[in-house]
Amino acid sequence: MSTIVVSRCTLSDAYKADPSLINPGMELISSCNGVLQNYHGVTMKDGNVGFTIQVATSPEDFFAVVSDKEKFGKIMDAMAVTRVGELEQTYINAISDPTPSLAGPVTEINYLTLKEGTPENKAALVEVLTKFNQLTEGKYNWGWTGDNPNKVIVIAAWDSPEAHKERASQPDAQEGVKKMMELCDCDGPVHVKLTKA
Repeated sequence: MSTIVVSRCTLSDAYKADPSLINPGMELISSCNGVLQNYHGVTMKDGNVGFTIQVATSPEDFFAVVSDKEKFGKIMDAMAVTRVGELEQTYINAISDPTPSLAGPVTEINYLTLKEGTPENKAALVEVLTKFNQLTEGKYNWGWTGDNPNKVIVIAAWDSPEAHKERASQPDAQEGVKKMMELCDCDGPVHVKLTKA
């Protein structure tokens, strides 16, 4: 099981004018021990929110980077020019190999928070999300966040936002979508075109 670190922020005007400003920070991240894959992208709908996604070997590798004040400080300094306001960062332990979910032309990112974090609701959500993972042959990946036991981040590969919408409207997915909406507050989905660093 791999760890996926997900960060999002509101993008600065400087970044929007020159997206290459992110490159020095992404290079620093790629050089960290345990980082297997490193991506960045911008929401397709409005271009105002940026994401970085790293696949790491374990949560311990993520914490090692964050706790290395000198290296993490350099990363944060290099990335500061790309954002306005706070950086939201967390990690998930993906339920399956993250590579297929990050390999599409378009990546869905969706934050789900259980309305009521009961064991029954958690089990029901796991059932729905596991079914979606199976229906998409591993392209629909997810995991509970490291900082909130009632929150999930979904990362899924699609050919386009339209392909995502079409797949979600199919009978074998509709029941699960309905159940997910009953169980969770959704912060998303958004669609992002990721670039591998």
